[in-house]
Amino acid sequence: MLFPVNRASAAILSKIARAPRLGALDIEWTAGWHESGDRQRGFFERRPTRPGTWEDVILQGPNITVGTPLYKETRSGAKSNVDYDELDLESLDDDFLPQTVYQRAKPTEEYRSGYPKWHDRPSSEYFRLAWREMADPATVRTLQPALLHPGPTHLYTLYSLSLARHDDLVVATGICTSIIADFLVKATSSAHINISLLGKIPHVRGHVLGPKLVLRTLRLNCLVRPYAPLWSELYSPDWQADRWVPGVGVDYTDRTEIGDVTPVWERTTPLRRAADRRQALVEIDAIVAVMLGLTADELVTIYRTQFPVLQQYERRARYDSNGRELPADLAKELDKQVSLGRKVHTLQGPKRTYVGPFYTVDRERDLRLAHEHFSRIAAQRQAAASADGVAAGTTGTASAERVSV
Repeated sequence: MLFPVNRASAAILSKIARAPRLGALDIEWTAGWHESGDRQRGFFERRPTRPGTWEDVILQGPNITVGTPLYKETRSGAKSNVDYDELDLESLDDDFLPQTVYQRAKPTEEYRSGYPKWHDRPSSEYFRLAWREMADPATVRTLQPALLHPGPTHLYTLYSLSLARHDDLVVATGICTSIIADFLVKATSSAHINISLLGKIPHVRGHVLGPKLVLRTLRLNCLVRPYAPLWSELYSPDWQADRWVPGVGVDYTDRTEIGDVTPVWERTTPLRRAADRRQALVEIDAIVAVMLGLTADELVTIYRTQFPVLQQYERRARYDSNGRELPADLAKELDKQVSLGRKVHTLQGPKRTYVGPFYTVDRERDLRLAHEHFSRIAAQRQAAASADGVAAGTTGTASAERVSV
């Protein structure tokens, strides 16, 4: 349940409102297929299965979540809108295709010609920012955006947009991924997130932290090979110097750095471990806060007053020494054994073994550490840029706590 917007929250909203808006850019957008109308016209039919190509994939709201374009897939023989299974990102094949409820029912060219177009091309041929149209403040997150690659279409339970520049598109995806953008949506009390509402989200160009936001956003979203062109286009050698914020989240065994990437997309490009994905989201929250001029206290106020379900989720989360999050039933079992004073070295799950030591997390602490880290980097780079500008003018040249087990 959403807490009311108090005086502190209202002051934060006022500060955010001074930032440039996404809606000021040249946006192309669509609500995709109409579920009943276009189905009656014969463009697709209900037949839960795995399509043969991405061009035949028809996505719906449950397929995506925050920073995750491959979140769930429909079950074989699904009969209701809750028949979905969460995907295991560690085991996804590079060319994975999700099972979907609806399948193409017309010849390919006729099917493509019936889908909404941008610049005389099917909008499905573009990289896009997509988000769930329904807004439910009683869930972990209200605004649930992800980056789509060319190929799949979607029903109107998702909206999608594209921008002229891919760097703008990824920055917009990153900002929408933050709890700050989610807070703005919550504050409207709207049950639907249309293009007008999304257009009110801030959009900051040219900030010194922009490359860090782009790296983390891409590593969260680029889960399969079709993202390779976008990754190569936006890749920067400077990314290799980037590091995780020290002391945040779970520093598990043999962990690689956030900047340990190559110019060409490969299997290790996307973040697959739960601890890494959580930390990337925390760091995105902090980066966006610094970009918008919010203090650490203001960022924590947003989290503390507007995200009670996420707080509950975080309190229950347990991670193992390999950065994997324990399933809910195993986390309960771990807590039970610890409360009885027993040592727990391993826990067997349905797909893998979880190895201790096991860890809890503290998002408020992590948000503060990350905000301090990125504030310092921003200040240093802005000071260096100012110094360079003065010089040019002079010369005339243009964390985690271990569970006691």
